[in-house]
Amino acid sequence: MRRSLALVLTLSALVLAGPGLARAQAYRNAEIPGPGGVTLRALLALPPEGAPPGVPVVALHGCAGLGTVEQLRAPARERDWTRRLLEAGHPVLLPDSFGSRGLGPACGRPDHPAGAEA
Repeated sequence: MRRSLALVLTLSALVLAGPGLARAQAYRNAEIPGPGGVTLRALLALPPEGAPPGVPVVALHGCAGLGTVEQLRAPARERDWTRRLLEAGHPVLLPDSFGSRGLGPACGRPDHPAGAEA
């Protein structure tokens, strides 16, 4: 619960702090401090100025992750969804759940199951 609250507060602060810098699909690097000194890296995209206000969205990446430890980048599918959400006025936060933990892409890795079991 505390992590969720911290994430929402951090996203809100980033959105409020940066409306003057907003450009469609211009990603900004964001870092969200977590417990035990772990920092969650993320990409933040803000809608263009004048867009209708929308609810912030936390978008999760697929098995390819968000690039490398050195360089975050949004894959094509994530860029497409981000574009659609920005057009509707939604700020988008893409957390890097793999790189933030020192892991690489999980696609095709035998130690990462391909699907979830219900």
